[in-house]
Amino acid sequence: MVRVIPRVTHAGARRLEQLTQHLHTARKPNHAVRLVTADNDPTVAILSFGRAPANAFTYEFLRAVGVAVNMVVNIDPKIPSPQDLTTLGIHSTIQDYHCIRSLILTSDQPNFYSAGIDITVFLGQDASLTQAHPDAEPRPTKGVSETQWKAFWGLVRDVYITLYNNAKVRTVAAINGHSPGLGCILALACHDRIMAQPTDNTKQPTIGLNEVKVGLPLPIWLSERFAQVCGQRYAEKELPFGAMFSPQEALRMGLVDKVVETPPESVPSATSQSPLIQAAVQWVRGIYAKLPPASAPNSDAIWVAQMLSYRQVRRELTDRFYEREQEDLDASYSGIASDAIQNTMQFVLRQLQKRN
Repeated sequence: MVRVIPRVTHAGARRLEQLTQHLHTARKPNHAVRLVTADNDPTVAILSFGRAPANAFTYEFLRAVGVAVNMVVNIDPKIPSPQDLTTLGIHSTIQDYHCIRSLILTSDQPNFYSAGIDITVFLGQDASLTQAHPDAEPRPTKGVSETQWKAFWGLVRDVYITLYNNAKVRTVAAINGHSPGLGCILALACHDRIMAQPTDNTKQPTIGLNEVKVGLPLPIWLSERFAQVCGQRYAEKELPFGAMFSPQEALRMGLVDKVVETPPESVPSATSQSPLIQAAVQWVRGIYAKLPPASAPNSDAIWVAQMLSYRQVRRELTDRFYEREQEDLDASYSGIASDAIQNTMQFVLRQLQKRN
């Protein structure tokens, strides 16, 4: 069968090279990203976050996720060497990246999809960020430097838009637990979202954009994406309050597309036996069922046409995302660097240290 490749220029390969440029001098991470294919289906990749205890994103961890995403969604992926993958903290058993048509993003950690950005990033205490981006200017008296924050937020933007604007694979977020902030952002980048609802009602996960609760306004592109998914009225009612939503609330407002009941004794959330992963794979197969079988002569061409149509539908938001890049980087640092935010982050860190 002749594979039809769309003539689309991707920045992903260039970003992959940028993300791996520090590998040979970097220490080995103490966390991992895992890439596997679904049982009996090499077209479905499963990317699971594995930084205990709650998948909070440091620069190093987000860089690993970004490289793994690029490996899957690029039309002509450049796969790092096994040594570089190990250094990054990526474990992959995928043999053929070209045949992948769907990507499921999930978590290896119980009760958490992702807790968002690690507190050390805000405070300028993320060693991996300091190593990758040494300061060119004098450091502020407290908090992250402008150089380092813009490098981190730029990486957030890169991972988001690579998922959102890809023209190769269908993306599904399989949300097994709490998903505030950056966890919700990555889920919103996907085409579809499926969320677990434990039958043990004492441990209900929540999802949402809670940045306002610590005094950070949402970037324009993120507010627009939330409104695109949930509707303008929900965005106006909920985003100014940093609201978090239970699985059923998220389903009613369209933030997630399906809720899956998971028993407390369920197997780990990222394994193929997990009810959540099984539901995500079935969701993907439901998409496949609407198209000609893979054995059909025009199967590849139709898949490419479908994915490019998704990109066209999303083009207006994507164009604005790029047009406002510098504005977003400047505004985000202005918020993070304020005394009020830094004092809040210091307080949060002290509370976390007391718990430990």
